[in-house]
This record gives sequence, C-alpha cells and structure tokens, in this order.
Amino acid sequence: MSLDGERFALSVLGISLIVAVLIVVLSIYFVNYEPKIYLNNRHLMLLSFIIMTVAAIGKGISLSEGPAFFVPVAMGPMLIALLLGARPAIVIAVISSLLAGLIAGEKFDSTLIFLTGSIVGIYAVKGVRRGRSYFRRASSSELPMPFAL
Repeated sequence: MSLDGERFALSVLGISLIVAVLIVVLSIYFVNYEPKIYLNNRHLMLLSFIIMTVAAIGKGISLSEGPAFFVPVAMGPMLIALLLGARPAIVIAVISSLLAGLIAGEKFDSTLIFLTGSIVGIYAVKGVRRGRSYFRRASSSELPMPFAL
C-alpha cells in the first residue's frame, strides 16, 4: 500500500470514528433528556432524514468545488425547532455543524459559522406559526451565510 493510500485509509477511519462518537453522544442525549422523541420512531426517522439530507447536500456542494458556505446547515435545525422544539434543535445544530465542517474539509472556521447560523435560525423561527413567516425568517438566516467571511 502506498503512502497516499495509507493516509486516505487513516483519514476515512478517523472521520468514521468521529461520526460514530457523534451518533453515540446524540443517542445518549435523546435517551436521557428527550425520551419522548427517543421512543417515537417517526421522530427518529424525521431527525435521521433531515441530518442525512443536509449531509448529502453538503457533500454534493463540496464535490462540485462550490464554497462550503452554500451548504444549508441551518435548514435542518430550523425545521427541527419548528417540529420538535428548540432544545433538540440546538443539539442537532451542533452535530450538523460538526458534520458539515468535516465535509467542508475539516475547517473549524466553517464549523463555527454553520453553528452560529443554525442557532440564529432556531431562535428566528421559535415563534413561527405560519408557513409564510417561516420562509421569510429562514431566508434571513441562510442568505447571509456566504457573506460571513
């Protein structure tokens, strides 16, 4: 095995271990602090679908050589805040931001920007009751992300 092959294998192993730790931390949080969500399979599927969709969009943008700040990381936590509450949304914001930072090339500055945008988005949609106001508030937290640099 060449040196590049070994580095790639170690990189994949390291990222896999980080993702596994994030999943374990998320599971422990839901078991201990959000048992209603943990015991409801539909809510768990919703959380999984939202996280995987954001990760897939992020990977697509990173493969297309687009800027990492175009990844709509705040979209997932905002939807979770609307559907399940602000507390689980903040935890998902941290996990999604870390995953998006890994996808963006292990950049900590992008992780902080993703996390800040997600938390701002969560608190922007906290009192939303109509769909129209959700899109107005969502655009106000997602559009400035590329200009955060």
